[in-house]
Amino acid sequence: MAKDSRIIDSMIHAAHNGKKVTVVVELQARFDEEANIHWAKRLTEAGVHVIFSAPGLKIHAKLFLISRKENR
Repeated sequence: MAKDSRIIDSMIHAAHNGKKVTVVVELQARFDEEANIHWAKRLTEAGVHVIFSAPGLKIHAKLFLISRKENR
């Protein structure tokens, strides 16, 4: 992730607004374990549920599920 990632900021903002946010983090993605640990810590501190992928399992997927409920 970039140092000024709008995606990270948006996930943190959503968590602060009471939304349920879950992220899967690969620790060794792009061989930048230190940066991924930093982002995972920052997200966790903001209330985001962080799941670490299994060692040796490569995940290269992006998925967003946005569910909106309105009172009618």
